[in-house]
Amino acid sequence: MVTVREAVAATEPSRTYTTYLTIVALAGWALTSYDMDLLVLTIPDISQNLGLSQSQVGSLIFFVAAAQFVVALLAGYGMDTLGRKHMWMFRFHRDRDWRRLSPSIMTRSSTQRSARSQETLRNWMA
Repeated sequence: MVTVREAVAATEPSRTYTTYLTIVALAGWALTSYDMDLLVLTIPDISQNLGLSQSQVGSLIFFVAAAQFVVALLAGYGMDTLGRKHMWMFRFHRDRDWRRLSPSIMTRSSTQRSARSQETLRNWMA
């Protein structure tokens, strides 16, 4: 006969598995927060190029963080109700539509970015 204590011990995850899950969770958190960290590091250049005041930059960061919060809630609810597969399919479908509808915007912005990067590099080298 199996006691309650033995049954609980048999269902507990091993220490190795717990360590593995912790490392995976930390890596996921690091990758998720990377874009916000990158935004914070580039804010001085963005504000200077666009001529934004400190209050406008603060509003920009607030709206980015608020949008991330809302999207995380909606995506989490969608994954709980519809499943991960359907939410990923929805995401890729919307991404494909956006790229198809706006190729000129993406091309123009990447060309402008390239020219601006070359100008910054020339100024830095001088």
